[in-house]
Amino acid sequence: MKIHFCGPTGANAVDAAIKLCKTATGRADIVSFQGGFHGSSAAGMALTGLVEQKRPVANGMPGVHFFPFSYCSRCPVGLHRATCSTNCVQFLENSLKDPLGGIPLPAAVIMEMVQGEGGVVLATTEFAQTVRRVTRELGIPLIIDEIQTGCGRTGTWFAFEQFGIEPDVIIASKALSGIGLPVALIIYSKELDCWLPGAHTGTFRGNQLAFAAGAAAVEVIRRDDVLGNVRRRGEQIRRLLSPLAVNPWVREVRGRGLMWGIELADPETGRPAGDMARAVQLSALELGLILECGGRDDAVVRLLPPLNITEELVEAACKLLLAAITEQSSRAGQAALDKQAALAANKTTGEAAP
Repeated sequence: MKIHFCGPTGANAVDAAIKLCKTATGRADIVSFQGGFHGSSAAGMALTGLVEQKRPVANGMPGVHFFPFSYCSRCPVGLHRATCSTNCVQFLENSLKDPLGGIPLPAAVIMEMVQGEGGVVLATTEFAQTVRRVTRELGIPLIIDEIQTGCGRTGTWFAFEQFGIEPDVIIASKALSGIGLPVALIIYSKELDCWLPGAHTGTFRGNQLAFAAGAAAVEVIRRDDVLGNVRRRGEQIRRLLSPLAVNPWVREVRGRGLMWGIELADPETGRPAGDMARAVQLSALELGLILECGGRDDAVVRLLPPLNITEELVEAACKLLLAAITEQSSRAGQAALDKQAALAANKTTGEAAP
């Protein structure tokens, strides 16, 4: 593998990875996945599934094709986990191998192992391994975006290590410097090493403070077994949030390491409950807990605690989160009962429903 330090942000690394793969293959098109997020640069937005973000900016990078991701709790092709044999990725395979599929052989496939902004949606192992098999068979470089998941967030240094695959290009940024200084890089196969001198330069590629901080962070992570702590705290979160399985507003609790999401949905319609998630976020904030929202309609409450968080803090945070979700789901349940009572009363009196 080779290492290339590009511009200081994750989006810069995405741009560099795409540019490298296009240069190496001589091809133009890129395959990305629905729900993915790859930055706010022109190329990053073009590869991102979030339509709202790129709607104001016309004529984005052409040649991007979106395919379904293994979002099994809301299957993009209407299948069920118990009877599905990763048909979403079979759709990708069939499209790329079909001479009438309409997609030229792409320069790269870009994928997150855990879609962060998409709502903490994990690729299934079968999905990830099939994507890797297909791309390898067809000679398509596979880019794994580890900007959010890298540097230990999921319990291993890179998330792809847990899926039994080896990418052609790895993108890393965010926590790479340990304390938030700007640095980003791509790690890529020597087979793709076709840069000519000066082919990809940039003024702020080498922040010395970020390099020093990153090197020190690696030593601290090894010395203090930070990755072990991430895995232990992740299992603790899984256990502490297990009571949410019986909450009618909770569609799914999912995560890996210290990257978790609680998807909320209307128990009657199954639609994403974005208003509920934002209400939970506000209730938690009033209790002293900061949370993020993401996913479709911002209906996924996200947990992204520090990698060195203690057992005591995880327990306290999960208690506050459970209290916030219980409070808001109780309010929503009572509101639904009040509405039903009003409808029944209106039917009795013959009045129009409010």
